[in-house]
Amino acid sequence: MSSVDDDGPPEVLASGSDRLGIDEEVQEAFEGSVVVAWLGSHRLLIGGIGCLAVLLAGGLRYAASRPPALDPIVHVSYVFLPGTQSQVSGVDAHGRPRASSQFVVSTRVPGDVDVLIGVIGPGLVDPTSTITEVTSTHPGIGSVGATVNCADSSWWSANDGDYRVPVRRTDTYGRVTTYDTPLDAATATRWLGWIRHSCLGVFLHTLPAAMTNPIPGKRPHEIDFTLTVTNPTMHPVWVLGTDYTDGSVTTFPLVQVSSPSLSQAPWLSLPPAGSASVQMALVAGGCSGAVAHLPFALTATGQPETIEAVPILVAQSLHPLDGQQSGAWAVLDRASATRLDTELAAVCPSKR
Repeated sequence: MSSVDDDGPPEVLASGSDRLGIDEEVQEAFEGSVVVAWLGSHRLLIGGIGCLAVLLAGGLRYAASRPPALDPIVHVSYVFLPGTQSQVSGVDAHGRPRASSQFVVSTRVPGDVDVLIGVIGPGLVDPTSTITEVTSTHPGIGSVGATVNCADSSWWSANDGDYRVPVRRTDTYGRVTTYDTPLDAATATRWLGWIRHSCLGVFLHTLPAAMTNPIPGKRPHEIDFTLTVTNPTMHPVWVLGTDYTDGSVTTFPLVQVSSPSLSQAPWLSLPPAGSASVQMALVAGGCSGAVAHLPFALTATGQPETIEAVPILVAQSLHPLDGQQSGAWAVLDRASATRLDTELAAVCPSKR
């Protein structure tokens, strides 16, 4: 045996397990580089840039998909239906007149759906409308109206431009906007005129009861009298006697209107808290027809009321020809009504 065999097992050469591999060397070199050192010392900055990038991407996505700014104006147009006019359509439970106007309504904005609410303005309540779901391809045809509340004195100083129609619009994105659209000039004038006509027609109902004083008649079957009315309001008006007949009795002013246009009529000023007296006449219908009786006031729809009155014209303006004129009823106090009825009974005693 050799001595080599006696020295024990041969040595095993080192396998290199205590030396760095290629990947580990690269990693060590990368971690020791300037770039990694800079990144490590600026972690907050890098995180902020990342968040900003995320927010910017979300903002760009929202800007691309968000709806346009909401247009505060509803773009609709009105055409007054030819051959129609504002007209009384009845009275409500409180006896207040209602009226409506017929319109053709269209919108110019595709995707909008418009619903009309009714007419609003001084002296008007309870707006109504039959015009709904107006689109750019389907115009609306129907009526818009309201009820007159003459107790609201704001109508006295109203102007044409105070009357409007609220329109509720729903756009393509479901957003709802309500906008008061103005009426065209002609329609607004008609509404203001109708309101004044309606309220002036009942104005003298609200005044202190008118008084009469009989004066000698000029013709057979005629009773002449002075009618005195008092104005407790803060609004000046003008009054004028007018003609009226119901088949049994006729009324007319003793000072006759000399012009059909009323431009030369003897209008009397009825200032706030003031009084005015009109000379009038009652004539029985020849004592051959119905029993002559003092007229009864009529409602806005022409129905007789249970109050005796004398018909008269009233105008609301600084001058009677500058504003609205309307027929009204000067309601008489009980003593005056009894006195005139007694006079009528004496004119035609055979009918009593």
